[in-house]
Amino acid sequence: MPSYFADYAEICFEHFGDRVKNWITINEPWVVAMLGYGQGVFAPGRISNVEPYLAAHHLILSHATAVDRYRMKYQTTQKGRIGITNNCDWREPLTKSPADSQAAQRALEFFLGWFADPIYFGDYPSSMRQRVKERYQSFLTYKRS
Repeated sequence: MPSYFADYAEICFEHFGDRVKNWITINEPWVVAMLGYGQGVFAPGRISNVEPYLAAHHLILSHATAVDRYRMKYQTTQKGRIGITNNCDWREPLTKSPADSQAAQRALEFFLGWFADPIYFGDYPSSMRQRVKERYQSFLTYKRS
């Protein structure tokens, strides 16, 4: 639940905010979602076509809730910055064909855009919304307020 994460983060803000000026809420959420809930490589070792999207959705909501809490209650006095650390392996088209260019772009959207677009643009990439809608409908309806 995102509020639990924000409660934990707030404890950190209260106890360390006089010394910490750069906060990272979540490190490499793609790794947590895909490798933990999609491929089962990392904890909790789940293998699913649906759970990575649910986990990612909650990671983004947790990040947003903690950021909001920091900005509303602590940033003015502590003068810190807060963000998320995304990871991405770059993709290049195999050939100059439009299909390969589109595939490379789609791969970037499923890697980096998955976590960056909701934060910067308020929604998931359109390629994701089109391709995974059957797997997780509420993933499509998330809008940043």
